[in-house]
Amino acid sequence: RGVDSRTGSEDDFVTAMRRGFEGFSSPVLLVMSGRDLTAQEFGDLCAESGAWSRLMNLANVSVQSMASADHTFSTRVATQRVNSICSQWLGTVVPMN
Repeated sequence: RGVDSRTGSEDDFVTAMRRGFEGFSSPVLLVMSGRDLTAQEFGDLCAESGAWSRLMNLANVSVQSMASADHTFSTRVATQRVNSICSQWLGTVVPMN
């Protein structure tokens, strides 16, 4: 738990994270691994919460799923795939000179 600097009230982590996300307008890439309890819980939160669902559907948010990957993308195939996803995404958000 933390203190919301705007209101001075105590706030739980999930609410604080959502508020921070709501105030962030730059491009966001979320890579969700399928064999990962944290990612599953976050996915459930996004499915059950209207506020989180709206955030995941914003134009600046890109969500990619890797069903067979674990939390750390620890296999060679998963590492190569997440690197490819990130490289491709960066190519869409960072101007190439």
